[in-house]
Amino acid sequence: MLAGLNPQTQAELKAATTAYLSNIPDGDAKSEGIRLGEVVARKILEARAKDGADAADAYRPKAKPGVYVPTPITVASMWPNVKPFAMTSPSQFRPEPPIALHSEQWASDYNEIKDLGATTSRPRTPASG
Repeated sequence: MLAGLNPQTQAELKAATTAYLSNIPDGDAKSEGIRLGEVVARKILEARAKDGADAADAYRPKAKPGVYVPTPITVASMWPNVKPFAMTSPSQFRPEPPIALHSEQWASDYNEIKDLGATTSRPRTPASG
C-alpha cells in the first residue's frame, strides 16, 4: 500500500518487506497472509483514490497594503475537504448535549453534589477531605 501511495520508494519498500518476511517460515499461512495483505492494500487504495487528498493547495491570501494576512498553513490546506477515512461524518464522535437544566436528572445530580460537597455533610467520608 505504501508503494502505491509513494511509488518513488517502491524499491526500498520491497527490500524492507522481503527482509521482514524472511523471518517468517514459508508455508500456507505466510502465503495466505501476504495475499490477504495485498488484497486489502488494493481495496484501500481504490477506496481512497478519489478522496480529495491530492487536490491542489487552495490557500491564497487576499493581500492588500495595511491588511493583516494570517500566517498561511504551510501544507495541506485542502485537508479539511478530504473524505474521512474511518468515520462517516465529522459529527460522529461529538458528545451528547448536556442534560436540560429543568430535568429531574439535573436536579438529582445538583443535590447530590450539594450534599456531598458541603463541609459538614453527613454522607461525606473522611477520605473525601
